[in-house]
Amino acid sequence: MSDQQAAAAMIAANRRRATARRWIGIASIPFIIAAALLVIKLLSMVAAAHTAITAHVSDDPAGTIAAAQWQRPANWFEPYKAPYNAGVGSASAGALEQARAEFEEALSLASGLEVCAIRVNLSLVLEWMGDAAFADAAAAQASAFWQEALTMTLETPEECRSEEADRQS
Repeated sequence: MSDQQAAAAMIAANRRRATARRWIGIASIPFIIAAALLVIKLLSMVAAAHTAITAHVSDDPAGTIAAAQWQRPANWFEPYKAPYNAGVGSASAGALEQARAEFEEALSLASGLEVCAIRVNLSLVLEWMGDAAFADAAAAQASAFWQEALTMTLETPEECRSEEADRQS
């Protein structure tokens, strides 16, 4: 093989490799975008959770609820957190019916030890609803709420009374 033929073969091979690299780069774009979106989603979940906690500690129920709304879209990892945080904000704002609905949604999405804190908060909301009904001279309704709160507490899973649950809380 002459030097010219060898050079031509090398140029052709380089072109094929460059074309292959270009197509590999183009084919990897969707995977790079998906990975970047996943990282952004995970970071935004941490930021929204931190914002919800900060708002709650600062006695800002509206801020807690607003931060919880940012946790709702595409929450595959901890789907119960958004309604739980919204329930905490609603309870702090005195919107007990809304808080109850949020905690019940969170309870349906949670599993394992995650249900423990949700059940406690739902029981408190039910108790407060009973107190409000009693203050409005609706004794029968108050009694029903209190009974429901007591049942919620008594039906707490045994795992919520474990040392692991104590450490987690």
